[in-house]
Amino acid sequence: MTPMSTFQTTRLTFGEMTLLEDDLVEVVVDDGIEMDVDMVREYHRTLTSIAKPPFRLLVNKRNRYSYTFEAQLGLVDIPNMGAIAVLSRRLETIRTTRALATLPRVRPWHLRIFQDRRVALMWLARHKGGYACALDSFLTAEHPSASAAPSQSRRLSTVTTGRTGSVRSAARPSG
Repeated sequence: MTPMSTFQTTRLTFGEMTLLEDDLVEVVVDDGIEMDVDMVREYHRTLTSIAKPPFRLLVNKRNRYSYTFEAQLGLVDIPNMGAIAVLSRRLETIRTTRALATLPRVRPWHLRIFQDRRVALMWLARHKGGYACALDSFLTAEHPSASAAPSQSRRLSTVTTGRTGSVRSAARPSG
């Protein structure tokens, strides 16, 4: 009989983080929380203490919560951040996540939005060991009404290039 794998779950003041693999953490924020800068610092401290870099995140947005503006700017803006998969089935949350992803950052996010946890974990598995270097298809969510108009469905890729960290964006049809 094979032993069941156990996951390390850490309770935070605003939610919980579960270590799924040595570099993969699932984050669940409690319902009704407004994340502030102190909570973001706690988030960063906990992430760096339980997981090995480069970090991969599964942000499970099953609850409704919000962020202060300062918290939005510092969210997952830490060295060694790899891929970020956001799991949500609510159109409102998908739109909010897209808006949050477009805020200026010191380090760009490599982020994608999913409705299916299994698919999100498969995407994260393909990004093991990779550093965040691009904002990957944040405009293309797996939600049928996520785009403004199906005929105008676009995918935006932001690629960091060169030593200076210059950024190039290109829109192309999703597919």
